[in-house]
Amino acid sequence: MLTLQFGPLRQDISPMGRQRLVGERALHVQCPWRLEAGSSIYTGRSDLWQPEIEPGIDFDWETWDFEAGNLRDKRMALLFGDALDNPGIAEKPQNRIVVEDVQADVFGGARILMSQSYCLSMFPDGTRSEDWRFFSFEKGSDHFVVAGGKVFQPR
Repeated sequence: MLTLQFGPLRQDISPMGRQRLVGERALHVQCPWRLEAGSSIYTGRSDLWQPEIEPGIDFDWETWDFEAGNLRDKRMALLFGDALDNPGIAEKPQNRIVVEDVQADVFGGARILMSQSYCLSMFPDGTRSEDWRFFSFEKGSDHFVVAGGKVFQPR
């Protein structure tokens, strides 16, 4: 799942009792997605299953573990920073990436247009499961959820 934070970051405690940094709002994406940089794909969902380095002919796919290092996490950390407090290039004030517009389609997909020609495209491809949700960490706040390509009202 892709998780993005929006707004100033602050310390919080997760439901499992762990410290974490959260923004004012968060986006959880479970459907296919890609982050575009101009006319190129910067990274996308499928990069999770690619090693950080270009695998050579002798690469051992049997022992490689995507959780130990993958291309998606490497590219996202380079841009946005990582959990080890290493700032990404977007964290520098002159490189700050901000949301400029949001567009939706009839299938529950969305495009989040950002500064510096970045765009997050989400495209649901199933009829039942949760595709993505946008929410605040404030207790009792509503979640905007798309599931099965439709807006879903959680109860």
